[in-house]
Amino acid sequence: MRNTFIIICLLLFNSNLFSQEFKLPEIFPSSPTAAELGKFGAYPVNLSTGLPQIEIPLYTIQSGDLSIPITLKYHASGIKVNQMSSWVGLGWSLDTGGLISLEVRDTPDELEPNPYDIPSTNTIDNIISQDPYNFDHPIIKNALQNSWVKDAYHINLPTVSGTFFLDADTSGEVLTKFPPEAYKVYRETGGLNNTYIYKVIDKYGVSYLFDDVEESRMVKNSSNQNEDYHLYNKNYNSAWLLSKIVSAKGSMITYTYGTRYITENKGVSHSLTYSNIRHRTSSTDVTEYTVVDPYKTSISKSENIANKIQKIDFPNGRIRFITNCNAQYDGVDGGDGIFLDKIIIEKGNDTDGYSSIKTIRFTYSITGSPNYYSSTNSYKYRFKLDHITEDFGPESIKKIADFEYSPVQLPEFNSYSVDFFGMYNGSTNSNLIPRHKVFVPYFTGAGSYTNEIQIGGANRSINLINMQAGMLTKIKYPTKGYTIFDYEPNSFYGENKFAKELEDRKVIIGEFSLNGTGNARYPAPLPSPYDDDLGYPSESIRYTLSKAKKLFIKGNINCSNCSSINSKYSFTEIRITNNGVEKYSSKKTSTSSWAIDEEIFLDPGSVYIYFSVYGDRVSSYFDAWYNKDDSDYLDENVQGFGLRIKKMTNYDSENQFVNQKEYGYLIPGTNNSSGKLVNDKYEYELAKPSFHSFTLSTGCAFYQNTNYTSTLSKTINSSSRIGFENNSITYEYVTEFDKDSLGNTNGRTQYKYTVFPNKNYDPDGGSMWKNNGYMRSKLLEKIIYDEADKVLVVENNVFSKNLLKNNSREEFKLYSFGYSDTDMTQAFCEDYSIPSLANSLRYYDPSPNAYWYKKDKTEVTEYFYDEIGNLIEELKTTSNYIYNSQNQEISESTITNSKNEIIKNSYKYAHDLNDLRLINDNRIAIPLETTKINGSQIINNQKNVYTDYGNLYLPNEIYIKKGGLVNLDSAIDRNFVYDNYDTKGNIIQYHSENTAPVAIIWGYKQQYPVAKIENASYADAIALISQTILDNPTNDSALKTELNKIRTGLPTAMVTTYTYDPLIGITSVTDPKGYTIYYKYDAFNRLEYVKDAEGNILSKNEYNYKGQL
Repeated sequence: MRNTFIIICLLLFNSNLFSQEFKLPEIFPSSPTAAELGKFGAYPVNLSTGLPQIEIPLYTIQSGDLSIPITLKYHASGIKVNQMSSWVGLGWSLDTGGLISLEVRDTPDELEPNPYDIPSTNTIDNIISQDPYNFDHPIIKNALQNSWVKDAYHINLPTVSGTFFLDADTSGEVLTKFPPEAYKVYRETGGLNNTYIYKVIDKYGVSYLFDDVEESRMVKNSSNQNEDYHLYNKNYNSAWLLSKIVSAKGSMITYTYGTRYITENKGVSHSLTYSNIRHRTSSTDVTEYTVVDPYKTSISKSENIANKIQKIDFPNGRIRFITNCNAQYDGVDGGDGIFLDKIIIEKGNDTDGYSSIKTIRFTYSITGSPNYYSSTNSYKYRFKLDHITEDFGPESIKKIADFEYSPVQLPEFNSYSVDFFGMYNGSTNSNLIPRHKVFVPYFTGAGSYTNEIQIGGANRSINLINMQAGMLTKIKYPTKGYTIFDYEPNSFYGENKFAKELEDRKVIIGEFSLNGTGNARYPAPLPSPYDDDLGYPSESIRYTLSKAKKLFIKGNINCSNCSSINSKYSFTEIRITNNGVEKYSSKKTSTSSWAIDEEIFLDPGSVYIYFSVYGDRVSSYFDAWYNKDDSDYLDENVQGFGLRIKKMTNYDSENQFVNQKEYGYLIPGTNNSSGKLVNDKYEYELAKPSFHSFTLSTGCAFYQNTNYTSTLSKTINSSSRIGFENNSITYEYVTEFDKDSLGNTNGRTQYKYTVFPNKNYDPDGGSMWKNNGYMRSKLLEKIIYDEADKVLVVENNVFSKNLLKNNSREEFKLYSFGYSDTDMTQAFCEDYSIPSLANSLRYYDPSPNAYWYKKDKTEVTEYFYDEIGNLIEELKTTSNYIYNSQNQEISESTITNSKNEIIKNSYKYAHDLNDLRLINDNRIAIPLETTKINGSQIINNQKNVYTDYGNLYLPNEIYIKKGGLVNLDSAIDRNFVYDNYDTKGNIIQYHSENTAPVAIIWGYKQQYPVAKIENASYADAIALISQTILDNPTNDSALKTELNKIRTGLPTAMVTTYTYDPLIGITSVTDPKGYTIYYKYDAFNRLEYVKDAEGNILSKNEYNYKGQL
């Protein structure tokens, strides 16, 4: 249980402005209630992605007006074979407040010499046109060696989520935010090892400082598995860790990190290069041939130098994170053998020491195959989190959760048994290159029928069972109830390019093979009118074509020791009819061997193929097929791209069904998936673009031919060149079904979301993307149906881009697809295609931008029915929104109901009123004035006036007027005054207009209100007591004794006093009459009972779950 009190904060001021009447801030704690039995099994789902938000709350840090949760999170999109375990287990992560992570796009900017000095495209174009064969031009060589694709910095904080890019290698405010949200980012010097540090300020003025970094080390690829790795000379910063949070009122939380540890991640890939070569030594001597190289194995390794959180400090307490370094597990899935053992929550005591109030323990196991573990096979194992418990003392241990996972075991790291997306598929592959065919124009070994050869042979298709290896399937709670998670593959409806790119396009209609019979010295017998048996073998097949095709028949007629005598009457007959019309007929006399090689054009419709062979010395065979073209691949539901939630089912402690949520992802009224690919570049292309090299053997005089070697090479890889495997799915339509304990479906809810794919600007390398995530997954429509499938509520939302509010960035990347090792300027007389810069270079220089994307309108219609289900009434409410141009908050909302009554609420902020102090502090989302209008009549108007209280700039006066606009010069309109604050921003005195002041005394180092004094000033009250005793009371009695001095010293005041067990809860409340209520907590820090001043029990709480012993 959390026993908390609410300290007035900026968010409270915010909520006050939106209420009809001003309410005094809730400063003092209400009576604690019994700890709520956990609401287990109620996991929200990000419906647009199909991901359940599986989170285990561990603790929430309270520091003044800051509230930071510590949460364990599970990402349920699927476990990849090469996915490493975190320090809290495979698939799990620990969120302690946030970080800034770097997304390397192409190469790390930090390792580039001039990442922000983008080359001029005009200069590149001029070189190409004026010096078209100078492959050694210094500008061209420099542009090919470097990258100007900017890295993305992703912010993940409790109040900020966004992305920014750097425009220059300087300190100061970062302006390129995607999209342009109202937070601020500053890049400053002074970090460890001369690195930059970052400061993020949200729109309420909360500052997040990042001055601890994680580093990564780039490792070059190696084609030899035994070769030593060669590191680059310099690491690059890959993440910035949160070191401090400071609120606008000065509340603070600080983070300390421990020893840095190195983890490594290896990757294996395969490639194969084939080259079409044209070599000429004279005008008439030209040789053309194809060379296919052996498979090449490349091993890459990256190393991460990571800091693990060690301690979080906050007033009156701290949290320590204790690791367990087990050398036995060193190397498990590439890790360092270090995992989180426990989290200790401690409160400060009177001597500035700490004592534990709770310990959260984590229990792990290793899983893998074979079932025995040793240091030599550590790469076959993963860490999995099994249990979490809370420990309040030797006799007070409580389970938080137990976890179970799929029984399917993951294979060893870098296994070849993976699907296209890196998940386990159980296939036995000898390499990672999928089977597909490539065209080689000069290849002579491909057979007499085709210039296609097969490359690869790996089965990279998904397996519905094996792809769930390692997935969390069950969570069991302290109630002994549990939740079961069922998953299924993601899908989208569209073109199956896996099939188009990788499958064999040959569709075989029939494979015919017959050995003839009969003495061919004599003619074949005529068919009997009473018997269908010809007396010699025949076969036929019927087939239906949906579209016109070219039919291929290829085979052989073989005649063994045939002569014009013994095989005089032998034959092989083939007849093909199309829609009853004969298209081909052949009856070859087989006195010798023949090749069958024909192409027949057929129309859509029926196809009949007849085949017979006569003669005991003849054997014949042929295949009949046609080839698929792109138009033969119809749209379908394509599966893959990880997992989505199918259903979540809850059971009680007696294994009885409680309820279930099930999810469907189809377009309503169809069987088609509503999934869309997040990245718009949908090409599963394994080949790099062709690379054309050219070598001149001799010069070229006018009208002379040039001797040369031209090599056109193409490399086939085991993964797509644009990272298609990392694509993901977003859903336009999702339907949620809710079943109760009886198995009845309590209606359904249908959702429709925005779908905006990311834009790819770089089809050659896949490194330039515009992320449109800020416009995705917005709720467009929500329809609620009852159990009889009648519509109850329809909600429609309208969103739009503000084209005036956008940010853009510039990028550049140059690619080369050709090379000449000699001077090409003398080769103009050659009529063969000689590579030039123009046809060997390609560059991309996009300027992607991002806009504000906001909801403009919401329309909600409610439907009401009579007892027999007839619609009797519709009520419609329409809300329109206008936004502030500086902070993106609502500046005006207009609500129109079914009676056409209009209520308008308007809001003004710091920029509207030119409050420079709030603007400079970026506290720009706090409403300073709100007005409510009904039709043309002002209902009320409220204004907040801020004043400088030393280092703090806080509300001073609240003005409210009903029926008109506030006059700041009128005392009548002044409703409430905050007279003073302490150095922590806590209110120490306030009063309503024309009423006596109320003083508030704070103790426990300004963290808890210990006294409320009505009808007295703060100065009079504080003069009677010792602040030292209030901040460091030896016990509750000592604090109450000190506070009682106020009662005796101010007899006309009404005094209420409070005592606490810090971080646990309130322990007593003494009212103005001197009557005290006491609160006692059990070993698990839950409220156990409430007593009066005489020790009588007023209430008692027992915490027993159904089914517990």
